[in-house]
Amino acid sequence: MRRLALAGFPCVVLEDPEPSTVRRTVAFANALYESAWTVEGVTAISCSNVEEVWHALHGRPVDRATVAEFAARPDGDRRKNEDRRRGGDRRGSHRRGAVDLPPPVVAAPSTEGPHPVRYAVVEPTPLPVPVLVDPHGATLADLRPQIFVEGRMAKRNHGLRSTAWPLVIAIGPGFTAPRDAHFVIETCRGHDLGRVIAKGHSAPDTGRPGEIAGESDSRVLRAPSDGRFWTARVIGMPVHTGNVIGYVCAEGFHPGATGPDFGAPVTTTIDGVVRGLLRDGHRVREGQKVGDVDPRNDPAYCERISDRANAVAGGVLEAVLRGLRAGT
Repeated sequence: MRRLALAGFPCVVLEDPEPSTVRRTVAFANALYESAWTVEGVTAISCSNVEEVWHALHGRPVDRATVAEFAARPDGDRRKNEDRRRGGDRRGSHRRGAVDLPPPVVAAPSTEGPHPVRYAVVEPTPLPVPVLVDPHGATLADLRPQIFVEGRMAKRNHGLRSTAWPLVIAIGPGFTAPRDAHFVIETCRGHDLGRVIAKGHSAPDTGRPGEIAGESDSRVLRAPSDGRFWTARVIGMPVHTGNVIGYVCAEGFHPGATGPDFGAPVTTTIDGVVRGLLRDGHRVREGQKVGDVDPRNDPAYCERISDRANAVAGGVLEAVLRGLRAGT
């Protein structure tokens, strides 16, 4: 979503009420807990309903009282007010469900440097990305997206078909183009990572985490049992082999209050930096990923999107542009 937002596309993220996001520092889902969260220059904003989403996409603060007043206006009044503010006739551009794209990247004259005429690229600030709790897509009828990206990485299809929306893009295994989506994006590491598939499917899930600095399964922290995950560690913290990263406790127990004897410890088997970690109190299943350790020992990587995610994002942007150009 960050790359689409930077490219000028208004984006909305639909999330679970309790996202199982491990790499929280680079996830828009974190806005649900922090009200707003910025990932490499793009800010996500937590929204409670569709009206707040439109409010955020029009570049105004998400203020509950103002949203209520905005929601009460007839669509025609909203258009007139927007036209008056922008100066000019913008017929149809502000109907409910439609959002103006921000200004494109422009070139501004510059006289700096040895050459008498030069151009400096001036990039507009990207629109915020509203994040809405809606695990079943109940708001899609009101949002009416022209582009739908299935990005849950569930590794199976939950009923998606390419006929659902004008342009449908699916990420990862479990989907076949063009039956389930117009385009499928390859997520398997290797030569085809990020490739846009217009006919066929992506590689099947290997069941193994990608290798980083020679470490694969060993860098992933998993829940030893069902329960709730608790930790005193934070993302970016250095750890060493054998360190306890957290505990999985039965419902109603907390290691800080009842002692670690009531929980199963989660330990790291390698040295490195905690790159990802579930939030305290998150409900987990046995074997579920609760965190990961980066053996490269660079805390800066915790604040940056991974090479894999960037490659997949590039594939999504390519699929969007190809779909729009083809008039899908």
